[in-house]
Amino acid sequence: MNLNSFQSDRLDFRPFCESDLDALVSILSNKEVCEYLPVENPYTQEQVSRVLNYFIKTFVIEKKNLHFICSLKGTNTVVGYAGCSYIKEYDCNEIEYFLKPEYFGNGYASEMAFEMKKVATELGLTHLVGLAHIDNIPSQKILEKLGYEFKNNVVHWDCPLKYYELKI
Repeated sequence: MNLNSFQSDRLDFRPFCESDLDALVSILSNKEVCEYLPVENPYTQEQVSRVLNYFIKTFVIEKKNLHFICSLKGTNTVVGYAGCSYIKEYDCNEIEYFLKPEYFGNGYASEMAFEMKKVATELGLTHLVGLAHIDNIPSQKILEKLGYEFKNNVVHWDCPLKYYELKI
């Protein structure tokens, strides 16, 4: 698997670049996308710019903290982004998937999550955590489809979460 660019059945994945600011703003400034995140309000453009810079700066395969912009296969139509992110609170990686609301309900988030599981395997990771807001049932279902096992409810970042683990 080439971690600098790859495809799933319906999506293209590639690392973020500076020209992706508007696409990332369209995702993280959306109230529906941020509903279950530990933030009071959707992200401002300045906050998204910092997130983008972090994604670009930390895309180092050896550090195992990778984020990808996701578009419809063969197009520049961004549907969301996904990542295999290091979570310092657990000293472990987590699979992330964020989708624009107009693409909810079409299986894209599951497809993104399954690809991030492949990325985790490619990185040599053997254990992942999964965190989903207790009210975010679709995300919980995706984690369970991936094979995650629910462990308990936790509160992190002032946010009530369901905590899952996955052995790869």
